[in-house]
Amino acid sequence: MKKIFFAIITIFLSFNLFSQSRPILKDLNALPTENLSIKITWTIPEDSEPKVTGIHLFRDTKQISTYEQLDNLTPIATLASDVTIFEDKNIDDKEYFYCAISATSQGKYKIILPSINTTIYGIRISKNVQPKIQQTNTAILKPSTEKKSSTTKPAEQKRSVPLPLLELTRDFSLTSDLSQNKKSTTLGQKAINAGKNLSKDYQSKVNRFTKLHVFEEDLISPEGGDEYLLFRILKDEFVAQDFLSSAKSLSDFLSVHRDEQVQNRAIFYVGQCYYFLGDYENAIYNFLKVQQAYPTLTKKWIDSSLDLLDF
Repeated sequence: MKKIFFAIITIFLSFNLFSQSRPILKDLNALPTENLSIKITWTIPEDSEPKVTGIHLFRDTKQISTYEQLDNLTPIATLASDVTIFEDKNIDDKEYFYCAISATSQGKYKIILPSINTTIYGIRISKNVQPKIQQTNTAILKPSTEKKSSTTKPAEQKRSVPLPLLELTRDFSLTSDLSQNKKSTTLGQKAINAGKNLSKDYQSKVNRFTKLHVFEEDLISPEGGDEYLLFRILKDEFVAQDFLSSAKSLSDFLSVHRDEQVQNRAIFYVGQCYYFLGDYENAIYNFLKVQQAYPTLTKKWIDSSLDLLDF
């Protein structure tokens, strides 16, 4: 284990030294704007060798991850060496991936590093952003079978796309895919009467959650960044009760360094996925990871998981 640990540290330090001395653009970020465009930003390395003489910005409908793919793309912009921001305008609503490559006296420095100088998540323009002079709808949407209600907040409200209202009543731990294929057993009347007699004084202490917990920060869509990516997973999979797919997407999301608060919430959602899938050991493991961030909340879910684990 020590050898593996020191090897990881060595690789990490080598990468840091390498990225600091080479003309690799870093911290590439792409966010939708209120002008139906996408704003791309990056950081230029200082004192690199060779020096950065320009910047080539690329765009594609799939993640840019190979040199061959890069060679088949035409830059959407060729910029000066001191530019750190570009607004991609007049684009459709497809999901796009971006890559920023340095130009040097020796040609393009075609090093591709996911989440460093190439985006790993698709970004599309936001059609839900209204002009600042107008009021923005921030109401929580009812499910599609109900009428929608709306309230308004001041124009400076940045968020606009809410999650569906969580009116969940079914017991996932009992009706999940894990238990649907089990055959039912019919008891005789004597067995039923005996069961009633034995259990007449018993009060179940099992605390079983039947509703999803969604943090207030994730109820309505932010403009972009880590919170926006998490919101999409919650909206498309988690609230739709697709827990297997949601757990995988959240795990992929957490494979990249995220803002600490967003990361903690994502881990808690992973715990809930396992909880409703009936995998209480993994649920407890994830709840324990964020116990310090949410001590009261995790205690309730851990206690329930322990009860169901022994139930």
